[in-house]
Amino acid sequence: MYFYFLVFFVGFVAFGCSSGCYVDFEAEYGTSTGTTMHRSEASNKMTVLLFESESIEHRFTTSSNCVFMLRGLHYSNDGLTDNVTLSINGQFIVQVETIQEYRDGHLWNEIRDSGSIGKEISITPGQHSLEISVTSSDSYGVEIDVTILDFSCENDNDVNGRCLKTVVEALEEPDSNGKKDTLAIVVSVVTIIGTLVGLLVPAIIVYNCYRQHCNDY
Repeated sequence: MYFYFLVFFVGFVAFGCSSGCYVDFEAEYGTSTGTTMHRSEASNKMTVLLFESESIEHRFTTSSNCVFMLRGLHYSNDGLTDNVTLSINGQFIVQVETIQEYRDGHLWNEIRDSGSIGKEISITPGQHSLEISVTSSDSYGVEIDVTILDFSCENDNDVNGRCLKTVVEALEEPDSNGKKDTLAIVVSVVTIIGTLVGLLVPAIIVYNCYRQHCNDY
């Protein structure tokens, strides 16, 4: 009995529990005027160093109406406060102020998280451009690791699967350096497993109940 409850619980969580999904936009996979830096503590072991007026652009496609908000801008800084602005299709989302701290260059490998800030933004189906730009910085700049957005999309029962599928389409495309985002592979595996579990759980429960009912006679 406990086994079937566990299977049902896992299927519920994987298949239909989430109301949205987090999508990671790795800085090094975007189109950028900055410099790629190797950092062992970064999410993908790399960051992009940006100075004032430089930016990173991520292009992606959604197939339905969606809302999203910033769940975290991961960055590193060793120097004065920098101002980083996020925008979608030219529309302002939020501005992040980096923490001012000095340690003779040793802080570049300490990744900080801005946390959830700003408000929800609505977008319609189609192609979109997410831009992370440095509006002001000191002479040392700021390094961007990853931008995490929380999406919820319409016209589906499995919001998590739909959102990951629609948003990740553009992330699969190689950038100017020929790189690909491995998130697409992870998403495919998770989606397949979640679908299989979601389909098998009801069948197992019905079959088990049927056998138990038959044994009563």
